[in-house]
Amino acid sequence: LAPRRRGARLRRRPAMRQAGKRAHQKAYEELKQTLQADGRFAPDRKRALPALPDTIGVVTSGQGAAIHDIQSGLARRFPPAEVVLCPVKVQGLDAPRAIADAVAAFNDLPADDAQRPDLLIVGRGGGSTEDLWAFNEEGVARALDASNLPVVSAVGHESDVTIADLVADERAATPSAAAERVVPDRRDVADRVRALHDRLRSR
Repeated sequence: LAPRRRGARLRRRPAMRQAGKRAHQKAYEELKQTLQADGRFAPDRKRALPALPDTIGVVTSGQGAAIHDIQSGLARRFPPAEVVLCPVKVQGLDAPRAIADAVAAFNDLPADDAQRPDLLIVGRGGGSTEDLWAFNEEGVARALDASNLPVVSAVGHESDVTIADLVADERAATPSAAAERVVPDRRDVADRVRALHDRLRSR
C-alpha cells in the first residue's frame, strides 16, 4: 500500500469478518445455541398451516428456479391457490435485510388486502454454504419468529439445514416440496367431496 500523505483524510475501513467454512460453522452453532436458549425452536411455538389456503406469499428470488418450482407444484396440486411473490435477493450482503423486510411487509398487509396471504414460503434453491448463508443470519431468524403468518422454510436441498429451517413453523426439503406441503392434492379434495355428496344422498 502507498504511504498515506500527511494531512490526508483516513478512509473508513469496510466491515470485515472472518470467513471460511470453520468461521461459518462457528457462527451457525453460536446463533443456534442462542435461539434455542430463547425457546425459538420450541414445538409449542409452531403454528399450524391452514388446510385450504387461498393465497400463498412467497419470499424468494424473482429469477431463480425456486419460484418456478413452487408455482408449478401449486398449479399441479391445487390450481385455485393464488401466489403473491415478493422478489428479493437471496444471497450476498443485502440479502438478509431484504428477506426479513419482505416477511415483515407481508405481515403488515391489512386483513382485507387481497394480497395478504394465508401463509408464507421463504427460501431458495440449492447452493454452497456461502450461497445459503443469508438464511443463517439472525435478522432473518427473528423475522420468521415474529411472523404472525405461518412460515414454511424451503432452503436448498434436503441435506441443507439452516437456522431459518429451525425457526420456521415447518421445514420443506426443497421449494418443490414446500409446494406439496402447503396445499392438498386436488384429487384427494375431489374424492372427499364425492364421499360427502354420497353420504348426503344416502341420508
